[in-house]
Amino acid sequence: VIPIGNVEKNDSMKERLVSGMMHRKSKTMEELLQSDCAVPKWMQNGMHAVMWAPSGLNLQPIGFTYRNGILRASVQHDEKRKEVLEKQNEMNLIELGIAKLHCELGADKGSWEVGNGGKFICHE
Repeated sequence: VIPIGNVEKNDSMKERLVSGMMHRKSKTMEELLQSDCAVPKWMQNGMHAVMWAPSGLNLQPIGFTYRNGILRASVQHDEKRKEVLEKQNEMNLIELGIAKLHCELGADKGSWEVGNGGKFICHE
């Protein structure tokens, strides 16, 4: 059975609270990627995949750098969320792996080295 139609928007306080906790604002491309030159289309595709894909804790504590033609991914330390990131330190590498995978799938052009600060290896 598939319901069809419009539903009145009369969410309870509990529904609004849960919805607010589950939805996060995605980082922008500029927040995710620091670059010293123009970014290739395949990399933009990878960053869009990271921006919209879910992460382990929906914190997106990951940053990418593109310098001298090398793309790297690492866990970023945000002073605003420092306490949260320290408490969830063991999850940071999981978040990193999730972001790397989504970037790799979106770029459809290579694979990542293992670890924090690993670089993207293009397969041309």
